[in-house]
Amino acid sequence: MAADCAQHVLHYFEQAQPNDDRPRQSLSVEYRSIWCMNLYNKIGLVFKEVRHGLHFTERSGVKGETVA
Repeated sequence: MAADCAQHVLHYFEQAQPNDDRPRQSLSVEYRSIWCMNLYNKIGLVFKEVRHGLHFTERSGVKGETVA
């Protein structure tokens, strides 16, 4: 991933421009957006499994239980 490559050479930029923290901030934002995207995808997979399970129980005639 591009953020990982940039992380490896970040120290060269920071040596040349010690007062410029924009690259480090950009990487921080990139890693947070990747984390959010992964979480979103995992939630989507969970909903897909739940929908599949509900569809299976409806077709098999099994009545679902209500959780209080």
